[in-house]
Amino acid sequence: MLRIKKQIIKLYTSSALGSLSLTGAWVAILAARGYSLAEIGLSPLAGIVFTWW
Repeated sequence: MLRIKKQIIKLYTSSALGSLSLTGAWVAILAARGYSLAEIGLSPLAGIVFTWW
């Protein structure tokens, strides 16, 4: 039972760190290019709209 709990903890940790690193990378790239916080915040919305077209 202890082994399963360790595996679950490792899985959640890996998943959380993986998604944080991708999100942080995009935010850093957009900020370095001079985008404002509002534009960075709205950028995922633009991606969703363009994938529907």
